[in-house]
Amino acid sequence: MFSYVLKNIVDGSECKNRTILTITKGDIYLEVEFRCEYFGKLDVPYTRYNDPIYRGEVVEFFIGAKDRTYQQYI
Repeated sequence: MFSYVLKNIVDGSECKNRTILTITKGDIYLEVEFRCEYFGKLDVPYTRYNDPIYRGEVVEFFIGAKDRTYQQYI
């Protein structure tokens, strides 16, 4: 099991809302879990396909393989 507290991508400081990434490898599956502490109102301004979610509070997880045939975007 691997656990990591995410940091602000711009300056490396601690995030306003503590977010923990945990990756666990089982016999068959790779489990990825994000836990975010949030104590405010949930305001999601993105409602259309391809809205610029990268401008907001988002987490993306990329898995790659050495053989490009098996690379996936998640």
